[in-house]
Amino acid sequence: MTKNIHSIMRLLTSIVLTSILCIGLTLPALAVGGPIVEGTEGKQAETAITKLLKMPAETTTPNATFNFLFKKESVNESNSVADLATMPEITGVSVTFANTDAGNTDENGLKSVYKETNSVFDEVEWKHAGVYVYTVTEEENTYALTTADDVSEEMSYSPASYEVSVYVKEGTDGKLYIAAIGAKIKVKDDSNTGKENDKVDPTPGDPDVEGSHSDIIFTNVYMKNNDGTDPEGNSVLSISNTLDNDYADKSKMFEFKVTVSNPATVNNPDKTYMAYVLDKDGKIITSPAHVSSSYIKTDANNRQYIEFTHNAALTVFLLHGQKLSFVGLPVGAIYQVTNEAHTDYTPSYMILLNDVVKDSATGLVSSPLSTNKRFVGEVKNEANFTNRYKVVTEMGISVDDIPYIALISIILIVVAVYINVKSRRDTKKD
Repeated sequence: MTKNIHSIMRLLTSIVLTSILCIGLTLPALAVGGPIVEGTEGKQAETAITKLLKMPAETTTPNATFNFLFKKESVNESNSVADLATMPEITGVSVTFANTDAGNTDENGLKSVYKETNSVFDEVEWKHAGVYVYTVTEEENTYALTTADDVSEEMSYSPASYEVSVYVKEGTDGKLYIAAIGAKIKVKDDSNTGKENDKVDPTPGDPDVEGSHSDIIFTNVYMKNNDGTDPEGNSVLSISNTLDNDYADKSKMFEFKVTVSNPATVNNPDKTYMAYVLDKDGKIITSPAHVSSSYIKTDANNRQYIEFTHNAALTVFLLHGQKLSFVGLPVGAIYQVTNEAHTDYTPSYMILLNDVVKDSATGLVSSPLSTNKRFVGEVKNEANFTNRYKVVTEMGISVDDIPYIALISIILIVVAVYINVKSRRDTKKD
């Protein structure tokens, strides 16, 4: 019995020592990222890099190329000058976007376009077997910004970096191949939900499957501003009021509740925007008659304007032929306008987006009408409201009331006929 116990103990000790040895041999691999993608002699491991370009809704994707840089870190855990010299130079890795790339826009107005590089290491010639470690970053300022008078652009570049480990083996035929590739986050951006030193999956994605891509991902944010500094001739967004019908009171101020919000890519709750009230001739006439005086400011040219703060509704009053003209709104900014209720007036609107009619709607008489949430496009944007007064005949009867008068008349006739018939029947019975 004692002999059997000793035999079992020796066996368990052997198993434990073997396990520790295996773990010890594995640690160097895990220390440099750990293999995530595995390959064979017939099909070596592959990896790719993903670029996510974010921009506000209604923004045309820029024609832009982004380059990725590979810095040599070590080979077989050595970073000596001689050993680093044996590591291949990795160059020419890039992705290109085109203005035809539609991407996907979510309900919050954030447009996302993904691109993925080709398999990064396919054409690389390795000098010997080993574990090659590189740091991958993005090259900055590769997109030439436009700074014309009426348009300006902004491009932010990703600060992310990744450690990529390439495991190169010698095959049975004596040729070198990539047996595995590992990757981990060194510096993160908003691309990944993980934290620094977390492993990521560098497997290339399927271009036919949405959301399928390598998790070595760099995120850039693109913004386009239609700055239009002249509200009288080059506004980004205008909101107008027109009265319809000869009996409409054109001395009456109409009430509009207006909200302007930042594009999805701007996180600044204190951001402000400028709007001017123009008369029917397009001249600036902003005054306390149009909005509370606390919201009226003076610009560098001594012209009065209304200051809108992100997501804060303001009540603006407009006469017939007047309009509210915004400047400096970035593409993708969000606006919403409500034409408040006015007795005997039927509101309607027509929306222009990028100088094209987007849609129109007509409300109910004496009721409010809202545009709901709208996005600012790259060129002319308008919300044109019309308030139609009820049609009045020369006898003082509103044409709008004729259907109701006719219905009442029919009811009275039917009642009169019923009473007449019933009266005759009652007389015959008597």
